[in-house]
Amino acid sequence: VSTQSTGKYGLSERMRKEGNLWKKTWEEAGPIPVSRQKDLFDHIKEGERVLHYLETIHPSQLLSQLLAVGSISVYSNLRELPCAHLPVVRKEINAFADTCLRLLLSQAPSTNIEELQSISDVLERAEIVAANATALMAKLQPISNVSRMEKIVSDLLANTTKSTSAIAINNFCTITDAEERETILTLFKTPKGELKREEIRELVLRCSTNRPYLSSLPVPQRMYCFLSETGSKFATAFSISE
Repeated sequence: VSTQSTGKYGLSERMRKEGNLWKKTWEEAGPIPVSRQKDLFDHIKEGERVLHYLETIHPSQLLSQLLAVGSISVYSNLRELPCAHLPVVRKEINAFADTCLRLLLSQAPSTNIEELQSISDVLERAEIVAANATALMAKLQPISNVSRMEKIVSDLLANTTKSTSAIAINNFCTITDAEERETILTLFKTPKGELKREEIRELVLRCSTNRPYLSSLPVPQRMYCFLSETGSKFATAFSISE
């Protein structure tokens, strides 16, 4: 500690008291060069112990640890999204976090296939809501009032049953405010007032199927497709059961 009056550093008053254990130990300890001091631990032995653990770890334990690390990384990425602060998106992200905490990060991680599949289902919902929110925020950027734009996005995604700006009927959200409706419609109209023709289409296909054999366990498959007048792009992610 340092004193404000002198600016000098030294031990606190409590540590300077007679009979203090730290002071007594310091005075009784002999000065020994670092090269002659005993190591606090054998780094070679501890390193070999780590390698032995990795070589003999059970596959289920390794999978649990990889899933835990992967889920934390995914959660961190979701929290960094520009739309993560929206209530409807935050709700799905928190649901994913709660599911991971319950099944992967507890003292007894689950190894049940159906329970682990629920993590994938919750993550899929979070991805869909976050992707929709990001797309809507990009489409509604012309709205100068950011808070109002974000509320429209939340209403469209949450399908609020009663709201000042939106009413949900059978999974549809109707914008009743005249100014908001005009702002949204301008995004889909040409200068002549006609609806714009669809320029691109993006599709994400997900399924679970038995691979590589009919007797194999169902595993998730995913395909992304981008279609436009000038070309198309595809990306696939396939998995197999061993």
